[in-house]
Amino acid sequence: MCLINDSITSPSFWSKIGTVGGSHFPGVPFHYVALARLGAGLVPDSVKTFTQAGGALDLRVQTKIREWAAQRGGQFFVMYGQTEASPRMATLQHADHVRKAGSVGVALAGGQFSIVDDSGAPLPADTVGTVVYEGPNVMLGYAMSGADLHKGDEMNGRLKTGDLGRLDAEGFLYLTGRTKRFAKIAGYRLGLDEIEKELFAVCPVACLDLGEKIAVAHEQESETALKARVRELADNYKVPSSSFALRRITQIPRASSGKIDYARLKDLVSV
Repeated sequence: MCLINDSITSPSFWSKIGTVGGSHFPGVPFHYVALARLGAGLVPDSVKTFTQAGGALDLRVQTKIREWAAQRGGQFFVMYGQTEASPRMATLQHADHVRKAGSVGVALAGGQFSIVDDSGAPLPADTVGTVVYEGPNVMLGYAMSGADLHKGDEMNGRLKTGDLGRLDAEGFLYLTGRTKRFAKIAGYRLGLDEIEKELFAVCPVACLDLGEKIAVAHEQESETALKARVRELADNYKVPSSSFALRRITQIPRASSGKIDYARLKDLVSV
């Protein structure tokens, strides 16, 4: 293991990894988007294993990283987990990328997924609903005080993830968004995570529900291409294009994990 403070966009980061013979690079979507943009030439030959977690990574970037890893004799794994499940729940193996593109894989040994509706009833294969995970790595519960540490197992090995997704007939999980990451526009319930993925073809964005509108925060100098794609999306969703409010900001705020910090973003996006 090598712990350094350098950014992955800095040449010094990869030279230090090469010096110590680092072989495994674990990254979040932000890291891999940057790596895909900068090029594989920065990464030393010693690195053979690439793992990605911490949120959804655009499928085109996944494919690019997987092909690149294979060319250098390495492997790329997509993972899915939550802290409450210590912290991994599923892995998409390198060999399954082509036939299961977009999936986060199957449950780890000893665990299992189910998809349920709003009432908690199980849903059939390929039906979108709330993702539930069961396994021995699920936490006992939340401790808000010292007294809570004396409580028993409140979770019973079952975690309602708060994610939306579907399971195919082979048990591969496909995530589609968060249960609370929605906006209701013109009577339609629109998934903000899905919109972010759709707009990623133009540029990275971060979306927020503003009530009657969806804020689309971006860092682009020109909004021409983004506006065109937003109009296409609005037509697809059958909502007015004015339902999307583009907001240019200096930088999309991110937490130390690389995930978008929506709380900070809300302060930056004027209503």
